[in-house]
Amino acid sequence: MDARRSIRGGRLLLVIAVILAAVLAATGAAEAGGKGGSGGKGGSGDHSGSGGHSGSGGQGGSGGQGGQGGSGGQAGGPNSSPSTSPPTTSAPTTSTSTTSPPTTSPPTTSAPTVPAGPQGYWLAGSDGSVSHNGDAGDYGSAAGAHLSQPIVGIAATATGHGYWLVAADGGIFAFGDAAFHGSTGAIKLAKPIVGMAATPTGGGYWLVASDGGLFAFGDATYYGSPSSGHVTQPIVGMAVAPSGHGYWLVAADGGVFNYGDAGFFGSKASGRRKKQVVGIVASRHGNGYSLVANDGTVVSYGDATYRNTKAFPHPVVGLAVTASGQGVWLAASDGTVSAQGDATGYPPPAGTGTHTIVGIAGL
Repeated sequence: MDARRSIRGGRLLLVIAVILAAVLAATGAAEAGGKGGSGGKGGSGDHSGSGGHSGSGGQGGSGGQGGQGGSGGQAGGPNSSPSTSPPTTSAPTTSTSTTSPPTTSPPTTSAPTVPAGPQGYWLAGSDGSVSHNGDAGDYGSAAGAHLSQPIVGIAATATGHGYWLVAADGGIFAFGDAAFHGSTGAIKLAKPIVGMAATPTGGGYWLVASDGGLFAFGDATYYGSPSSGHVTQPIVGMAVAPSGHGYWLVAADGGVFNYGDAGFFGSKASGRRKKQVVGIVASRHGNGYSLVANDGTVVSYGDATYRNTKAFPHPVVGLAVTASGQGVWLAASDGTVSAQGDATGYPPPAGTGTHTIVGIAGL
């Protein structure tokens, strides 16, 4: 009986020992995930470990607290057991702010008013005198020079800083930046020169005679002219296409002859004749032209829009178009000038009335 009790007691002690051993084993397992385990204070993921304040993603590592080192969260990835994948977390937006300089928009100002451009004109006298008005400059004249024939026309350079005078014998007088390219002064002409026109480059010019004879100098190209048999009225003027590759001639009856790339847009020759035509000017784009008569009336064709039906008390010798194409100056033989459209009116230049005006050229 005592032996049985002894055996039972031994078994009980063994069970108790086993239980104690199990308890101790469980306590050890718990400590494995505690202070010294993964994610614990002293292990990986602690203050000095991966994911800690000083580790990868920490203050001194990549992507630290303020984002000073790069991408990453405030204190790196979260602490977790090795068997679980760390959750994906978005990078914080609390990176060290880069202070941008304040953006200051420039003050809003109104666009400056664009001037309409220079305006002005020159008047040529038969004696070689030249008067100017507005922005047209004084570049000299042939007044006082010995002229074999009277001056019959004037043409300005494209720059507006010079001009040519032409005499009835084809003699050329160049002033300012206008260059001399030749003349017919030494040629025996069948009919007198009645006008001239310059190329857009200023490197040449054409002279036209009353019988339609045409003479080209410099970079001016000859594109044709009416034969004497086709001119029933004398030629009185010419105008050049903006391209410089064509021109128009106009006769006293308003007949228009076009050459090169200058188009035909109509003429007065087929209509009721009123007064003698004295000149022609091309429209700004070259798709039309205006004819002026000696009474000041103006008829336009194509895209030229200016017209005038008011007669002048003095014979008109020519007209000049403003740079905008929206106005004209009509010049009379006594030096009076009428401004129409957007053309600026000016007081008569000094000496008006003492010279017979034969032509006008505008800026």
